[in-house]
Amino acid sequence: MKKNELEKTEGLVMVGEDDTVLVNNETAPVITMVTDDGQKYVTALNGARQVSYSSIDKSKMTFEEKAKYFNLINGEAKAIKDLVNTGINLKDIYMEVVTVVDLQTGEPKELPRIVLIDDKGEAYTCSSPTFLKKLAQLVAEVGQPSTWSTAIPIMFKNVKTNKGYNALVFQTNF
Repeated sequence: MKKNELEKTEGLVMVGEDDTVLVNNETAPVITMVTDDGQKYVTALNGARQVSYSSIDKSKMTFEEKAKYFNLINGEAKAIKDLVNTGINLKDIYMEVVTVVDLQTGEPKELPRIVLIDDKGEAYTCSSPTFLKKLAQLVAEVGQPSTWSTAIPIMFKNVKTNKGYNALVFQTNF
């Protein structure tokens, strides 16, 4: 499959290996980009199509808490690339699909914008397809954040890909 070429699979769209994870099967539900009539969505782990995914139940928040949450996911987040080899206690996840310009080709490209929220209410962000793959694997193994008995300690890492690029990932730090 060519880069950015889309292939329909059971109503979902599979994006090439250089982009995001596109697996959504019965045994390992994951966060996925979906195209439906030309629209991009995030399929939450419960299968709902939305333009974003949040593990936080906003229906239980006050108006003021929602406004603070908006600020948290839209500007107060620290860049994960600046925090390699440090860790957080991961409590919640926010994700949306954003369109950015590829600096090498000038072409628009869709990426997952990920915001991790720790147990202290601090936010950390990146737009890394590789990071999303690891996050999807974590959620597939341990469940949605709303089911976690405790925050999960993770350590941010930077690894070299097969093509020689740097990629953000993380590992659990129990």
